Amino acid sequence: MNEGTYKFPKYWRWVRLGEVCTLIESGFAFRKKGAPEGDLLHLRPYNIAEDGTLDLSQRFYVPSSLRSARHKFLQPGDVLFNNTNSVELVGKTALVREPLEAAFSNHITLLRPDTTKAEGAWIALVLLALWHQGFFANLCNKWIGQAGINTETLRSVLIPLPPLEEQRRIVARVEELMSRIREAKRLRQEAKEEAERLWQSILSETFPKPGTELPEGWRWVRLGEVCDYKSGVWGQTDPNGIPVLRSTDFLPDGNLSYETAIRLALSEKQLKKAVLQPGDILLERSGGGPNKPVGRVAYFQGQGTYCCGNFITRLRVSCADVVPKFLFYYLFYFHISGGTESLQTQTTNIRNLRFDEYLAITVPLPPLEEQRRIVAYFQDVQEKIRALKEVQAQTETELKRLEQAILDKAFRGEL
Repeated sequence: MNEGTYKFPKYWRWVRLGEVCTLIESGFAFRKKGAPEGDLLHLRPYNIAEDGTLDLSQRFYVPSSLRSARHKFLQPGDVLFNNTNSVELVGKTALVREPLEAAFSNHITLLRPDTTKAEGAWIALVLLALWHQGFFANLCNKWIGQAGINTETLRSVLIPLPPLEEQRRIVARVEELMSRIREAKRLRQEAKEEAERLWQSILSETFPKPGTELPEGWRWVRLGEVCDYKSGVWGQTDPNGIPVLRSTDFLPDGNLSYETAIRLALSEKQLKKAVLQPGDILLERSGGGPNKPVGRVAYFQGQGTYCCGNFITRLRVSCADVVPKFLFYYLFYFHISGGTESLQTQTTNIRNLRFDEYLAITVPLPPLEEQRRIVAYFQDVQEKIRALKEVQAQTETELKRLEQAILDKAFRGEL
């Protein structure tokens, strides 16, 4: 959307944001712990949703003593612009639709429109469209892992400006179309969640719970009785080294992202001790965070020479009566059903699995042929779910393209 190259009706004109706003001002930083709920709400970049709305599901408060004449109610029509973030998020914009008593971070810039010239909803819509186009990435000052746009740069940004009545008409039409897209996204998200619930339900219906009666021919075994284990390795990074899988390479379905493995310089001794074999199960033994339990597992398919990192423990079936992938599926189910929650200790920023207790968990073990049948059934279900997710991903891409097409038409005066 550049002056001279972007075509719109002749009676529209280009203006700079500073020409159509009575106030363009950033907020203030507050890095302390915060204040109790009920003090002054302090909006942060995470409160600006990617769809142009304010998301107040997370709230941060600062002391009421910081209230000043500048921090009165935000007014309907005010526009909040995320001025500092990772480069791809700089430019997120939200429209204030109702009065809101709140201050805001220095990573947010308030734009208050001159309502004799521009509607706040129009400014928000233009800025959102520019963000989707990647426009602000080219204006950013960049640091390591962060980028930002200063107030003066924002003031000089050119936007197309139709007459007020046309602004209102176009905004109403865009909001009508976007509401349909939001509904389509909601239904797509519901379908995605339903697929996850289906997978968990199938696992739950297949595996007996500890203490329940087993089907005929099944038996309980301790995990430590049917597998051995080795801790992972660590070393210096080396672009020509051995690929080492870490918990960041675990995919949600228990597969592994091999191409993202880090490469480390390993000795022959380390390699001999830690090289993975097809059928190995990788257990996330340390890591996580305050609300992220460890205990996830991933299945190594055998894609070449790999090791696992030092926060991972490799489990390898040592009993001829156990199909490795059957054991993997059970351990996967054990984790997602909450089984590892009670088996971990936590420091400030890390969780650790109490491994001796983990090895002592009981595994319901059917005869070999039944294990193979269950594994084949699970794989078939996973393939169907994977295909469904691929369709959902394509739908998401198409919805994003449709959003961009709607915005593009809006600013060409074609809606």
